[in-house]
Amino acid sequence: KEISKLKTQSRKTKDLIELTRKNINNTSSLIKAYDKKINIYNKQLINLENAINRNNETIVEIKKSYEKRSISLYKNRNNDLSNYIFNSDSFSQMIYRLKYFNIISDINKKSVDKIKTTQSFNKQKTNEIVGLLNMVKDSKNDKKSQVSNLNKNKKYQEKLLKKLKNEENEVKAEIATQLKQI
Repeated sequence: KEISKLKTQSRKTKDLIELTRKNINNTSSLIKAYDKKINIYNKQLINLENAINRNNETIVEIKKSYEKRSISLYKNRNNDLSNYIFNSDSFSQMIYRLKYFNIISDINKKSVDKIKTTQSFNKQKTNEIVGLLNMVKDSKNDKKSQVSNLNKNKKYQEKLLKKLKNEENEVKAEIATQLKQI
């Protein structure tokens, strides 16, 4: 009875060890999947950084053209903008000058708006990618700690199995000794 009880416990322990091995394999697969996700997010981050650099170059170009327009406007004015407009040779020239300044003003406003929009987009996307990257890294670290715990559990179960087999062998030896005595 004692031997069959030990064999049953051994079988259960073997089943537990097998289940733990499967858990370790599944968790290791999850860790590999997290590594792939991290690689994808890193590539997205690199692409985003490249887009941000291109956007920053665009911003610099917009600023330069804004600066050129502002300097040109400043240099070409005759003491005062209103004098420049109202000292026109004809009424049509005055209207053209007004339209020109309105167009320049609209272009400048659109340029500033585009700069703000681009900068906010860059910041938002960077934060999104970094957040996803951190989330995946945290999940990966959790899975690594799970694997560590599963490995400890597996070692404990293997020690228990070894102990049960030794105990079973001792009981068999004791039975054999008693049978000899009988």
